Amino acid sequence: MQEFNNFIFKKAELSDLNAILPIIEDSKAYLRQNGVDQWQDGFPNPTTLSDDISTKHSFVIFSKGNTKTPARFLVLSLEPEEPYHHPIEGELKLEGPYTTIHRTAVSKENRGNGISKAMFAFSEDFALSNGCKVLRVDTHKDNKIMQHILTREGFNYCCLVQLPPQDNIRMRRLVFEKSI
Repeated sequence: MQEFNNFIFKKAELSDLNAILPIIEDSKAYLRQNGVDQWQDGFPNPTTLSDDISTKHSFVIFSKGNTKTPARFLVLSLEPEEPYHHPIEGELKLEGPYTTIHRTAVSKENRGNGISKAMFAFSEDFALSNGCKVLRVDTHKDNKIMQHILTREGFNYCCLVQLPPQDNIRMRRLVFEKSI
């Protein structure tokens, strides 16, 4: 466990899955309420999340005063993201090894309490401790809230990519990156 900005970060375990699922559902509902069709097709599902946990780079985040119920879920990947290297438009601007933020979700009770800042601080620390000086994340074009947060945290838009399946326009994502 590590503490960042009054939040506790713990590697997710399969035993955390039942606590993670409501966080994912809260985030899906929030996206839907805000007119974003990201995550409205059954993804991520329990199988996806179990796979994420098995990578050992998934985390549950707790408020300092409540280490029983996670407030947020986060996946960090050290693997190259193939779609990022074949953009539809634009291009990656930063070179070198990178960490990618995936499937970050926050419970409705914990929105707006500084947990995003803590998550990005932790992600930067994780990246640096794994030899990466670049942090990347992709999001849906309609997810203006996430785009605002990314800009606030110093990320810059660099390119548009197509995630699998290739024939689904709903799977286009804006890629943001940041040098750390």
